[in-house]
Amino acid sequence: LKLKFRIWTRESLMDQIDFALYAGPKVLNYFAEKFDYPFPLPKQDMLAVPDFGPGAMENWGLVTYRETALLYKSPKLGGVARCFSVIDKLRVARIIAHELAHQWFGNLVTMLWWDSVWLNEGFADFIGFLGTQHILQEWPNVLEQQFIFEQIQMAMAKDQEPQSPPIHRSSTQTDLFTYFDYITYKKGASIIRMLEYVMKNDFWVGLKIYFKTMAEMNAREEDLWAAFDKAVMESESPSVGWDSNKFNVSLFMDSWVNAAGFPVVAVNRVNGSHVQLSQSRFIVNLTEDNATNVPTNVSQQWYIPLWYRTCTNKGITSLLWLQPNSTVILAIEDDCWVMFNSEVRSFARLHYDDATWQRLLSGWSSDILSIERSQLISDAFNLALIGSVNYSRALELVQRLPDEVDAVPWKSAFIGLNYLHDMLFTHPGGHLFFEYVQKILNSAYKTDLWNNIEVDDFKLSVFSGKIVEEACGWNVTSCRDVAVEKFKEFMEDCQLSDDGSSSCSKVPALARRRVYCTGIEQKHTTDFERLWHLCNHESIAIEKENLLYGLSCCDDSDLLLRLLNASLQLDKPCIRRQDVGTLFKFLGNNPVARKIMWQHMKSRWSDYIKKKLKQPLKTMTMEAVRTFNTAAELEELNQFVNEIDGYDNKQLFNNAVKMVEINVHWRNSYAESVIDFVQQALLRP
Repeated sequence: LKLKFRIWTRESLMDQIDFALYAGPKVLNYFAEKFDYPFPLPKQDMLAVPDFGPGAMENWGLVTYRETALLYKSPKLGGVARCFSVIDKLRVARIIAHELAHQWFGNLVTMLWWDSVWLNEGFADFIGFLGTQHILQEWPNVLEQQFIFEQIQMAMAKDQEPQSPPIHRSSTQTDLFTYFDYITYKKGASIIRMLEYVMKNDFWVGLKIYFKTMAEMNAREEDLWAAFDKAVMESESPSVGWDSNKFNVSLFMDSWVNAAGFPVVAVNRVNGSHVQLSQSRFIVNLTEDNATNVPTNVSQQWYIPLWYRTCTNKGITSLLWLQPNSTVILAIEDDCWVMFNSEVRSFARLHYDDATWQRLLSGWSSDILSIERSQLISDAFNLALIGSVNYSRALELVQRLPDEVDAVPWKSAFIGLNYLHDMLFTHPGGHLFFEYVQKILNSAYKTDLWNNIEVDDFKLSVFSGKIVEEACGWNVTSCRDVAVEKFKEFMEDCQLSDDGSSSCSKVPALARRRVYCTGIEQKHTTDFERLWHLCNHESIAIEKENLLYGLSCCDDSDLLLRLLNASLQLDKPCIRRQDVGTLFKFLGNNPVARKIMWQHMKSRWSDYIKKKLKQPLKTMTMEAVRTFNTAAELEELNQFVNEIDGYDNKQLFNNAVKMVEINVHWRNSYAESVIDFVQQALLRP
């Protein structure tokens, strides 16, 4: 690749550009070869901006980034480089790959209008993951695990809401920011990944046709489908669809792109040797309170490709198609397990009946991949969320976690467990649930995990960091004792520093947020003041975020109000304009802070509007009310919504109200059954 490639940053951070200078040209060349279309400009600059709201922006030839999105230094080099972890390396590689994928998807070919923005963002997310794997070849299979959790499961969590929009939006929307959401990015990427699995080589041939045909033009979905269809028609071994004929891309993609939601596939034994598959739309509880908001396409159906394995062909993945308004009957031996949605290739949840589920559990540890276990855990929690299965199914999987050595199943489990914790926090039996999770973590936590956090083995480092994070966060005594001791050492090491903590902290990078948080939870005001001082003098952006996270764990109302007021004043380096939304996300993890944030938001709403902090205000709103789950709290929210004026985005309030309605319904419907289960589990050794 013959072009000028440069990185720009503050002079004091020039020692952190080497990785970007390696990753950028490497992935740009990879894309040029993959698409058979060279990068057409004579130069590519990438610029790290100290205060940059968007995170990154794919300007053609001059990509701009937040410093946390572009700068990285190997921790092996010591000193300030110890701020960086394997997660930071992965994040920087991913964002660089995403933005440089935009040089083709977005810049070379641009969508005709904003309603098709997923052609930019969904493809940049999917192609960006492939580019990241090319950059980080020393970590094989890591990106596949990350994709399942960060793309598919996060997209499903949004897409299962009744008000979820389709990928292709209405062209009449006036608030263009609403297009840039998980549906556009993460669901878009997930559907593209599924399409690539179906089309195989035809997919890549189709993209080459697309770029050659549409270069320096504006495109709609139909232009891409035409390129894919042309690739299939001209292929010597064309991809095959549900009817055994050549794959019809436009018909397949129509429901996935133009309709909201996604399917759940029901798997039921019809006799000892067969299972029957059927589909329906997966939607989170539609209660009587919000029945008027039932989506119009509740009966939506899809063409679903389902890859599967059985106990008799463990290493062979077969494909079947589930067509709209039809069922499939498949022969499976009576005592044999069957794993549908192998490698989580399809954007669908699976609902196994009890008999099929019990057979599947027999191969849980030996035959089911970690990404599949992760998705099955996610499916179980979400099926319980809508009442399709009992919570015992999900919680019994949680009890298998102490034997789990991959981080991804743990991450999926704690998405579900944290929601239950939030819903049960004020419940009279909430302490029993807390003790139940502590018991699980006590079985998994080992002190020597701290030694593995800084290793260069991605899976081991992230797994160790995840267990430490959760064990300390859920007050496992042996973990918190270590964290408190490390915080004391940190305060001693940094007591004389006037340059922030990056030059003096010896805490492992992946554990810094939890250690700083645990230290601040010890309620010493002088520690808060010291962390505040370090945060305001820190020059490394990722370390500043670590310190801000620690500050957010305070439970002193006056100190929390100081943080919230600083988000309006914007006169302290610790909280720049770009950091306001991040602060609100951090405070959302703190039950004391959520209450104060709610009152602060109501009294200072107009001030945030005047400061042009509309996007962070959305974050604060959702974080402040996301654990509301009583009729009184719902009434309080509705009263605020009815009183507020001068704000033009009613969709935010609709989303907040619907979220709380679902929470109220959950507490009324499921709280007692969860408490009963954990109470019995605690009685067992």
